[in-house]
Order: sequence, then C-alpha cells, then structure tokens
Amino acid sequence: MKKLARLFLLTLILVLAAGTISAQDELKILVTAEGPGDPRSIDPQQAIDTKDWNLENSLFPALTTLDEETREIVPGIAASWDISEDGKTYTFHLVENVAWVRYNAETEQVEQVMDENGSPRFVTAHDVVYGWTRALDPAVGSPAAYIIAPLIVGGEEFNSGDSRY
Repeated sequence: MKKLARLFLLTLILVLAAGTISAQDELKILVTAEGPGDPRSIDPQQAIDTKDWNLENSLFPALTTLDEETREIVPGIAASWDISEDGKTYTFHLVENVAWVRYNAETEQVEQVMDENGSPRFVTAHDVVYGWTRALDPAVGSPAAYIIAPLIVGGEEFNSGDSRY
C-alpha cells in the first residue's frame, strides 16, 4: 500500500510540475531520499521534518532560496529585497506575473487559476502575507510557528492567541 501511495504522490508531483509537455520541453523528475515513510503533509504550514520541508520547497516557491552550490540566499519569487538600516524591516519586491496554477483531475491538466473576472490570477504581496499569517495562526497549529514567531513584530502574541493581534 505504501508503494502505491508513493507512486501516486510521484505521479501527482510530475503532473503538477510538468503540466502539458511538448516534444521540445525537458521533463525533470524530482527524486528525494529522505528515509522511509511518506511525507506527513503537503500543507506548508504543517511541515514537521526535512522530508516534509524538501517536498514543500519543491511544490511551493518561497520568497528566497539557497543557491545549491554556494548556499547563499538568492531570489525565489522575490526579485529583490531591501533591508532597513536597523536590520529590522525587510521589503520584498516580487517577481511579476507568477501564475497560480492547479491540477484539474477532470481534464488531467494543470490550469492557470482565474479570478472572479476571468483574468489570470498571479501571486501578490497579499498572498505572501496570508501564508505567513496562516503559519502563525494558532488555529492552524503549525509545528514551526515557534521558529518564525519571534522574528515578526507581534508574531509571538498573535501565535499565542492574543486577541489584540
């Protein structure tokens, strides 16, 4: 049964990553060796170990990432960022036109998400704020909230359920 679940997960990842592949496109397959067992969740806010985090990083683009060779912080969906003189405020400038996509099981295709007006939906600063807020929301119960809460002004209070935040 676990082999079937892994095969399904690999197939899902390939479909999500590949979308519609033409003869000119190059298909890249993600293979990880994180030990026995399946990932706990594909919800970024429920990742609990390296196996989960590596899968999340492959499925969901982050503001920044690490260069695989130099291990330096490099742009992800943030094209650039500014840091205030006191080092306490980071302003991220997002890459434009990063599309939201989803897998449609009925058509077996990866499709661009459209907004209520039928226009393509792109990642916005609101989406990034939503993700960080959700990570700190005590109702979500993110196992990593304690790591990021002290780094955000009011993060610990919000994560503790303080109603003022």
